[in-house]
Amino acid sequence: MSNAIVEPEKTIVEMAEFPFVDAYRTEIDSCSYLNDLRSRSLDYYRSQPFPDKTAPAWRKVSLQGFQPQDYHLPGESTLPPEQPALDLPAKYLKDMHCIQRTRTQEGSRLFVPQISEKGISCVLVSDSSPVLPKKVIEKIGQIIPPSSDKFTAFGYAFARETAVIYVSENTHVDAPIFYQETFQGERLAVPSTTMIYLACNSSATILRQQNNPAQSKAFSAGVTEIFLEEGAKLDLIDLQTTSSRTWDIQNQKAVLEKDAGINWFTLLLSAEFSKAQLEVDLVGQGSQALITGLFLPAGTQRFYMDTVQNHLARNTTSDLLYRGVVDGESQSRWQGMIYVDKQAVRTDGYQANHNLILSKTAKIDSIPGLEILTDDVRCSHGVTITNIDADQLFYLKSRGIQDQTGTTLIVSGFIQKALDRIKSDAIQQLVLEEFISRINKNML
Repeated sequence: MSNAIVEPEKTIVEMAEFPFVDAYRTEIDSCSYLNDLRSRSLDYYRSQPFPDKTAPAWRKVSLQGFQPQDYHLPGESTLPPEQPALDLPAKYLKDMHCIQRTRTQEGSRLFVPQISEKGISCVLVSDSSPVLPKKVIEKIGQIIPPSSDKFTAFGYAFARETAVIYVSENTHVDAPIFYQETFQGERLAVPSTTMIYLACNSSATILRQQNNPAQSKAFSAGVTEIFLEEGAKLDLIDLQTTSSRTWDIQNQKAVLEKDAGINWFTLLLSAEFSKAQLEVDLVGQGSQALITGLFLPAGTQRFYMDTVQNHLARNTTSDLLYRGVVDGESQSRWQGMIYVDKQAVRTDGYQANHNLILSKTAKIDSIPGLEILTDDVRCSHGVTITNIDADQLFYLKSRGIQDQTGTTLIVSGFIQKALDRIKSDAIQQLVLEEFISRINKNML
């Protein structure tokens, strides 16, 4: 279903490479698993051109305006940790484990507080780590291979460290973990790789935020791998609150074993360009995924979202809901796929994308998909693209509520079904405040 994005006449434009690529070297004297991964990723990155619209995952996606030659990597030094100034209201932070990773021109630092709960590790890994089980280290680069695409390879090749959050077997983390990744400096090209690993029968709530609060120009390419062992439960909330001058490309994937469950919520707000690939593999019987997205492009922002729900075992469940509020001359494209393997009988899969348009010049594509290779399944999808209801605005105005406030109320009601899928009332309120603040500041 489309509003629709009109593709310009196709032209092939040779794009300049990042200036640091030719001279970059991995640690050639190291024989570690992770250094080998970085080396292979660098080779693959150098061998690939920047993607154009002929690449399947880049259909109707344009890199027009992206100038890699303008960016440089963060500094390589490890800076001493310091108490972070976190970009969230204190009332939400007081009951969380707050972790901050900062990338600057000079180097990077990681602040991890003393966590009283046992069985939790948050570390930066550049080689084998005595803190983490070998199974965790060797999972890095296996869930999302470097050869997925050029930007995925960028993340692996140029990120000298991988951030790992590990929760050990039978550990239940009561307080949410807040992990903020901040980059400070002009024209930084920020690669990042993250592994979230929950061992058997463990559970955790993780709130992640990516931002560069100084409104600096930046490029970010991130890879997030998630592995949930049997019976593990993860609530993951991702907030993208980067500057409006950021190009952000993310590749994220979760693998769920038997009876594991993930409740994954994503908020896309502020990047100039955002391309987010989100995939879930339900490989264990009884595994479940609840996937939710809220996105709010305005002005000339371009948001492209690809989601894949892979049912690879029997009795698996996935439920995806993406809701977008689109304004200005912005573009959004959501493309979803539910895949059901021939052995995945009794699958229950659903995907829905609902969009609310606040301007006549916004452009939307919504493309659901199903690929089902077996019987005895229940799979469906739904898509809507609507405008603000003039009758609703008239009714509110007749009650003394002006158009701006009325629009905010209508938008709040539209996004509430997505917010209701966040279990934590405090985090739900936080996301609502971020969303409405953006509405009031940039769109009305």
